[in-house]
Amino acid sequence: MKNWLLPLLLAAFLGTCVRAQPINLNNNRVVAAGGVNLRSAPGLHGSILAKIPLDSLVEVLDSCDYGLDTVGSIPDFLEVYHPAADSFSRAPMHLSGAWVKATYHQDTGFLFNAYLFDYEPVNWLTEYAEITQPYVDAGLKGDYVFFRPGYELFAPINHHNDYYWHGIFGKEGHYRLERMSLEYVVSHHATHTFLNLVPGKTKDLVYIIGSKKRIPDHAFTGGGFEGGLEIHDDAGFDQKQLRQYSLSITQDTLVDYPSVKQLWLHRGKQQQSLSLPGLFGRPLPTAVGDVDGDGKSDVITYHDGETGHLILHLSREAGRGQLVHPVAEELLGDCC
Repeated sequence: MKNWLLPLLLAAFLGTCVRAQPINLNNNRVVAAGGVNLRSAPGLHGSILAKIPLDSLVEVLDSCDYGLDTVGSIPDFLEVYHPAADSFSRAPMHLSGAWVKATYHQDTGFLFNAYLFDYEPVNWLTEYAEITQPYVDAGLKGDYVFFRPGYELFAPINHHNDYYWHGIFGKEGHYRLERMSLEYVVSHHATHTFLNLVPGKTKDLVYIIGSKKRIPDHAFTGGGFEGGLEIHDDAGFDQKQLRQYSLSITQDTLVDYPSVKQLWLHRGKQQQSLSLPGLFGRPLPTAVGDVDGDGKSDVITYHDGETGHLILHLSREAGRGQLVHPVAEELLGDCC
């Protein structure tokens, strides 16, 4: 047996301190979507003292680890490059970490630190009310979220368990929307700790939508979703569905920089005003398809600015006389 392995096995068995992995005492908020178990001993053999919900704070008692462990793996999560063949393949990510000693309410026990991270929940709709009020007025009230897989997380999405999670899968022209799970796991490295978002399905996944209303699984035709919603110019709309929509604007000429005063969405003889805040430059429809499964086309629009952003508009939320209704801005960075 290798010399380093014996102390770790003894630590896991006896619950004694080992410093094989650096422990950050500030990684004390639960990121497991289904909650994490506080156990009487370090290891899955320990009896469960409490189930600690997502976003709960615990107190990590010391900087020791009480045994390294691997409790499973996520298939096809990592992209591995093979230089000789100049190709990529998918590989599993192992759920590895250390057992740490912690307290939660009146209980003291051991937690697996692949489910602990240091972050503060931020509700952008309330904590940044002055900035976000125009978005709230436009209808972006937190009932939907959307973002691309591989999006870099600094914190779990607020109220994660309030949403049904759906993935858009497929290739350009032909997609399907399916219900899926969404989890978080922390990976620990020598100098860095990463919070990873883990979709329940990864093959052909191009976008993720969270909705407080269930969207039925369905197939749909469309364009613009694949490739991380690359921004197209007018010459790029070669699919029939993308040509269904066009945008026109009137600009505010009383300011020193290009500012959109009014934005209109057109489909055939129908048109609709899209009252959205903070629009600069020329907005474009970048993806079109029946995302919500109601038999009508939905649209994602791109809006230029200091940082370009995308808005999801759904027909199922449209009011009388409307084509679609804006429901969410794409999540980026640590905004939510």
